[in-house]
Amino acid sequence: LMCLLVKEPQLPPPNAEEKRQSKGIRGLVSFARESFSHRFYWYCFGSVAATAIAGCSGIFVVFFEQNMGMDLPMIGKLSGINGLLATVQTFAIALIGTHFIDRWHPVRVNVLGGIFAFIWSLLDCRWLFFSPPVTVVFWGMLLAGQANMLTRFRGIASMPARMRLYPKSRFGQFCSAQSMFRSLTVLVFSLIFGAVMDFLKTTLGLGEYAYRFIYVWILFFTVLSLVFSLLEYREFLRLGGYNGFKAPAPWLPEKFEPMPVTDCVKSSRKLVKIAIYGFVGACFAALCWSLFMIFYTRQNGNTAAGNWYLLVCVPVNVLVMLMALVTGKRALSSKHPLPHHSILMLMMICSWLLHAAFMVENFLAAQNAAGALAPKMFLYESAVMGIIILLVNFYIFVERKSNRIGE
Repeated sequence: LMCLLVKEPQLPPPNAEEKRQSKGIRGLVSFARESFSHRFYWYCFGSVAATAIAGCSGIFVVFFEQNMGMDLPMIGKLSGINGLLATVQTFAIALIGTHFIDRWHPVRVNVLGGIFAFIWSLLDCRWLFFSPPVTVVFWGMLLAGQANMLTRFRGIASMPARMRLYPKSRFGQFCSAQSMFRSLTVLVFSLIFGAVMDFLKTTLGLGEYAYRFIYVWILFFTVLSLVFSLLEYREFLRLGGYNGFKAPAPWLPEKFEPMPVTDCVKSSRKLVKIAIYGFVGACFAALCWSLFMIFYTRQNGNTAAGNWYLLVCVPVNVLVMLMALVTGKRALSSKHPLPHHSILMLMMICSWLLHAAFMVENFLAAQNAAGALAPKMFLYESAVMGIIILLVNFYIFVERKSNRIGE
């Protein structure tokens, strides 16, 4: 379809000076000077590289899954179902979600969506503390993986975002510089990660348990990617933002290249309100689940689990719901600019999907494991939901800060 429908534009040939600057050693020097001359591009490259470094740990996932009790046929089934569902979801986002990405602005989706990107690696860090029956692990990983809709939105928005950030006159060059920087850093850090795993397995004597630390590695570099993204976003706003961004261009006399302005919809108070009510509803559903599990576990003779739900899970879920209510009041305050509804809506849907995954996983844990394993796992997941609410507050802060810079 791309070959048939996408036509290459007629671009003007390079002039004599451009030809001279692109030859031999002079061309390499020009490439490096133009691509790495401004901190804005370093932030862009750093964000992409950190994400790729986090992903280099994926080669060890099969050993982690074996350490969690899965055999190879079960791992194959999990990977196959996950891949199929991820493909269906990605196609749906490509067909329908791209309309919203354009309306919300790809830079907003790609950069500000990163505020919530580390939630899934933080959630996977629970396997450092819990070793539930393999059925719980299988369904927990499968269902939680389908809640990661925001990351797939960000993946599709990434290239349109780069088209809004990199100068059009050098777009291919900056994509090439980004790829080179990413590949070199991944090469180096892949070797470092291998050494880290050897250190954990052998020197510290953790054995196969060491593979659970891959999610600590992912968490660290996902947070580092977020730091670079926020620095990139600050520069984007300083250079004109949504209404007049100018890409740094040291090869031009004026040092900046004007970029086309992308029209995007303003924030909707109604949709912000729906998103906030959705967060509160998800927290209330978690509270109701805790109350239900008190009776379920006690009915099945697991008094220890029932006491954990009553004395720990219920208070924590009440606290998280109160946090969501306070956040909603803050988001809708007329004293401050309204945050954009886009990321809030996406993350609200993800929160409901996560809660559905938590409930299935928790029910299976209560059925297949004695003691307080089920409520302890649900407590960890409720704490993750509390962190999501804190990140919603941070997102609101960043949005309001960007509105003030835009004004």
